Amino acid sequence: MKLLRFPLIHPLLMSVYPVVALYSSNLYQVLFSETYLPFFFSFVLGLIIFLTVLIISRNLAKAALFTTVIHYLFFTFGHLEKIIPIPLLIYVFYLGLLIILGRQIKRLKDFGQTTVAANLITLLLISIPLFNILNYQLRVKDSVTFGTQQQKIKSVETSVIPLPDIYFIIFDRYASSSVLKKNFAFDNSGFIDKLKEKNFYIAEKAWANYSSSAHSLSATLNMTHLDFLKDLHKTDDKDWLPVYDLLENNRVVREFKNLGYQYYHFGDWWWPTSKNRLADQNINLNVLSEFSSILVDNSILKMAAQKYKLPILDYRFTQWRRIRYKFQKLKEMPKVSKPTFVFAHMLVPHEPFVFKADGSFLTIEEDSQRSNEEKYLDQIKYLNGEIISLTEKLLENSKNPPIIFFQADEGPYPPSYENNKNEYDWSKAKREEISKKMSIFSAVYLPDKDYSHLKEDFSPVNNFRLVLGILRGEEPDYLPDRYLLTNMGKPYDFYEYARK
Repeated sequence: MKLLRFPLIHPLLMSVYPVVALYSSNLYQVLFSETYLPFFFSFVLGLIIFLTVLIISRNLAKAALFTTVIHYLFFTFGHLEKIIPIPLLIYVFYLGLLIILGRQIKRLKDFGQTTVAANLITLLLISIPLFNILNYQLRVKDSVTFGTQQQKIKSVETSVIPLPDIYFIIFDRYASSSVLKKNFAFDNSGFIDKLKEKNFYIAEKAWANYSSSAHSLSATLNMTHLDFLKDLHKTDDKDWLPVYDLLENNRVVREFKNLGYQYYHFGDWWWPTSKNRLADQNINLNVLSEFSSILVDNSILKMAAQKYKLPILDYRFTQWRRIRYKFQKLKEMPKVSKPTFVFAHMLVPHEPFVFKADGSFLTIEEDSQRSNEEKYLDQIKYLNGEIISLTEKLLENSKNPPIIFFQADEGPYPPSYENNKNEYDWSKAKREEISKKMSIFSAVYLPDKDYSHLKEDFSPVNNFRLVLGILRGEEPDYLPDRYLLTNMGKPYDFYEYARK
């Protein structure tokens, strides 16, 4: 009981609570290492608040109480904004609350009982997420990697000399032309025709093999369907980390590096592809991790970040700068003297919606005045111009004709899935909803322009089976086309859709 009277316990617990609570709610999708910087920031913030109030009040218990209250309010701004959509009212609410609490604290003569109560409340607050974290750590399995990755990749002579540069560029949630026309009333034929004029093959009826980026990219970069995951995990297992590990430690990168390629990884804000430890060079503007950005977005810093477009704290403005930066760097890749394999994950037209059709920044005020459909199409229009410009640079400046894949890894979410990502039952979905999610933009450029091995419904899982076949002078060893869907809450519970 004496320990509960110690006034520094509750501000210390409150300094780690926002990070612990956020990590607890994202256990199955975030590495613990992502919390290091947020823990440090939150602790330093609490220390600054405490020392400032202590200097003013010259009372340890009073300074501790103010620190706990201010620290809690600091990190609940984003949550309160969802209830009170007018920021000015939130500021008025905060100010009034601080004035009332300040007067109450000033009247206190004996802080003993108040300190005990504050310690008990913060202990209760932090105990729930801590229990979830400890329970998860006790149950967590070792990360599962694809069996062939554990084996040494055998050297295979290539029949193509010199080796062509290979570009695998993902435009996340870029829908097929048929979906854009049917669901968004948008005719994308002008852009498609320009790619055809540059000798691209357009897989007009291509579908993603999986409904999520993690599964889809893992299957493509390991050149296999993911049936083995069902044997290693229960259908109600929520842990995404083995899939993310499979995505990073993928077979394609190992194969190409073994053939003599340098690997350039263009990451984005989504942490599983933000960087890759196998890369010879990582290219990104990822100042803050996705986890840190969410914490900032929940805090009172969000308003200042958006108003002043702070490059580090405003994740929307950072994303606008990141995509432009990556396009510029992609155009410079032909200058690399050695054979290169480039993987670029471009989280656009995926939200956040930050581009107008002309490529200028979409402010938060403008964002609120447009529908999601309008914002999505604006990002498509911006992308189309950038893709054509990039294509011209790659084809004009490459040492030798390259191999290029422009693809989406998934389509846009149907509203029914968007509203229930963790529990959605795809077996009950309409065909139009499944088509919207799985039908993707897919364009392929081959150096010899021989597309006899391609078809309109070419599957991404066969991308690099095609490439290795070309490099080795062999017939591609294709896998059958399969289409599997999951929800966010059950990443190993696959529903296989029989496409007709």
